[in-house]
Amino acid sequence: FSKIKITKKLSTTIISIILILYSIQHYKNFVYLKNNYVFNVINRYKNPDFKFFNDLINLKTSGYFITTSSTTSYTHLLGLKPILLDTSSFDFIPYHPYLVNSVYQILQDVYGVQINSPPIKNNPSIPDAYIKSIFENKLRTEWLFLREKFNTTHLLVPSNWKIDLDLIKKNKSFAVYKIK
Repeated sequence: FSKIKITKKLSTTIISIILILYSIQHYKNFVYLKNNYVFNVINRYKNPDFKFFNDLINLKTSGYFITTSSTTSYTHLLGLKPILLDTSSFDFIPYHPYLVNSVYQILQDVYGVQINSPPIKNNPSIPDAYIKSIFENKLRTEWLFLREKFNTTHLLVPSNWKIDLDLIKKNKSFAVYKIK
C-alpha cells in the first residue's frame, strides 16, 4: 500500500474492512467458540474434581508433586502445582538432551522403570497400572528418600490406591498424600 501512495489511514481502513468481511463470512466459528467456552466453564464448576483441585491451589507447598499419567495434567493445569515429571509423554527429551540423565534418574528412583526394559516397549508413557504396583509397594522410608533427593513434598494418585503416606485430601477420584 505504501508503494502505491495510499495513505496510512486508507490502508488501515481497507485492512479493517477485509477483517470485518472475513469475520462476517465465518461467524459460525465465533458462535462455536463462544458456545464451547460457556459450556466448558459451566461444566467445570459442576465437576466435583474441580473443587478438589481448586482446594489444591490453596495448599501451601514448597516442592514438587509426584504424579501418575492420569493425574499429571490435572495437578499442573487445574491445581497449579509443580510436577516432578510428566509421565504421559517424553517427547521433550530430544529438544532438551541435557535433561536425559536427570529424567532417567527420576524414572529409575521414583517410577521403578529400568531404562533397558520399559514397561511397554516403544510406548512414550508409563501406564498407571505399572505405576500403581510400584507406588503401593514403596515404604515410607523410600518416599522420604525421594523427598530429600528430588525435593518432592506431595503425591497425587487415583483415590483407590493404597499408599504408605499421610493422606491430606481425598475424593472419589483422587487422593493427595504428604511426604513427611
